Amino acid sequence: MLGEDLLPSWRDGVARTALVEFLARADEIPPDERIAVFDNDGTLWCEKPRYAQLDFFVWVVGTLVTYELQRRDGRPVLLRTRHVEGATNEGAAKILNIQVGLGRRPALAAGNSPGDAEMLEYTSTGDGPRLALLVDHDDAAREYAYRSEAATFSAAESITATAARLGWTRVSMRDDWATVFPED
Repeated sequence: MLGEDLLPSWRDGVARTALVEFLARADEIPPDERIAVFDNDGTLWCEKPRYAQLDFFVWVVGTLVTYELQRRDGRPVLLRTRHVEGATNEGAAKILNIQVGLGRRPALAAGNSPGDAEMLEYTSTGDGPRLALLVDHDDAAREYAYRSEAATFSAAESITATAARLGWTRVSMRDDWATVFPED
């Protein structure tokens, strides 16, 4: 039984219950398949008012920046370029990057935009315990309220509508988190 002190910054509700129940069933997942993936910008990092991830364009599994081999003083050196290898890490490219980087389907995925939809769907449709969490930025008072959009394409429906249609767990910043940022 998981302790009551688990997720102390979360309010009781559907999202917290789904996460706690998933964690309680995690022992059913073989250890080498206990993989969780998280979209970074807007899910792990606040993306408003400034896109903090811009300073860290490459993360653990994500957009791959290309390198160029040059010779300087007769020695080969690698220089990072401004170009990306393949597609930007949104949509289907995100699943391909997860496969290349991890080699298997995650058991848990968290995201916040239409660019994460394929990752969330891919995760939620696997065998065994699965959890797809959609972070909804709907708290203008304590964080920011905005509709998450993909950076590289226009989605046919909002990500919250997609989450409802596909049965993902929606995490409301306003309703599910008792604490968003710690007090000073």
